[in-house]
Amino acid sequence: MVMGAVRSHIGEAEDRFFATVFLGSGLLFVAMLFAVAAGTGSLLAALDRHPRASRHLWDCGRRSRGGRGWA
Repeated sequence: MVMGAVRSHIGEAEDRFFATVFLGSGLLFVAMLFAVAAGTGSLLAALDRHPRASRHLWDCGRRSRGGRGWA
């Protein structure tokens, strides 16, 4: 949403290099979101299956997902 608004505001002044860098950074950001969500989800699922997991690892998993209840 934000990327589209910035690109439409620039309009004709946008060159090919800027467009490529802008698109690449957006795709990298989305890929990192998926990677962090997958890693955090798997960590919390593994710790949930093992009741003797240390409290330190459990807290690390909770902090890595940002404290939200939907990871």
